[in-house]
Amino acid sequence: MALLRCLILWVLAVGITSCQYNEVVVEDIRDFQIRKMEINRIFLGFKVKLKNPNSYQIKVSNTDLNCTINGRNMGNLRLDNKLLIPPGNDNYLTVNSSLTTKGAAGNVLSILLSSLISQSVEIHLTGDVQGGLFIFPKTIEIDHRERVDLNRSGGF
Repeated sequence: MALLRCLILWVLAVGITSCQYNEVVVEDIRDFQIRKMEINRIFLGFKVKLKNPNSYQIKVSNTDLNCTINGRNMGNLRLDNKLLIPPGNDNYLTVNSSLTTKGAAGNVLSILLSSLISQSVEIHLTGDVQGGLFIFPKTIEIDHRERVDLNRSGGF
């Protein structure tokens, strides 16, 4: 019985230490759209090209990201639902999220007007993304800036 326990612990230890994690990379953002607007919340949709070099699926479960659009603070960006990144992914995935805009609602009109003139928006996300595989959580710090061309993305 003691030999069986030792064998199980050894197999678990080898299994856990052999799990290598390669960073997921954000390569591009496109098709940025405002899906719906409420008093203190803006619902966004966009496609993000994520490269997952790992041989296993990663589930993004939570975000704590500050969102700045065209240099104006828009509040915290949260996922509306979990995002599953398939193993070996190099494709675009659809992300539905929302911004809590307490105190930033006045920025929306100026952002819309300047974006219509320039035909682009600059999105800057900073903060943490939590995800992982089963019981192995991973927190990744994000500092990503991207200019999204509204002609290519379908606009607001």
